Amino acid sequence: MLEAVDSAIMLLDSAKGLEPQTLKLFDVCRNRRIPVITFVTSGTVRPEPLELLDEIEQRIGLRPTPLNWPVGVAGDFRG
Repeated sequence: MLEAVDSAIMLLDSAKGLEPQTLKLFDVCRNRRIPVITFVTSGTVRPEPLELLDEIEQRIGLRPTPLNWPVGVAGDFRG
């Protein structure tokens, strides 16, 4: 798994947050110093988009930097 990669792209479900297999993959990437770009789905959004960013920072120890941010309130995001 991830024997010969230069970087990884991960997709997180905004409704489910960090799942166990995602945490394992982040650990592998951290141990091998593999850069990770993460996309978050926007199909079902949590009530507060900052919750997932906080979860990533607290559970994985990475400081996420959003590049695209939804505009509006939960259930009516645009952007």
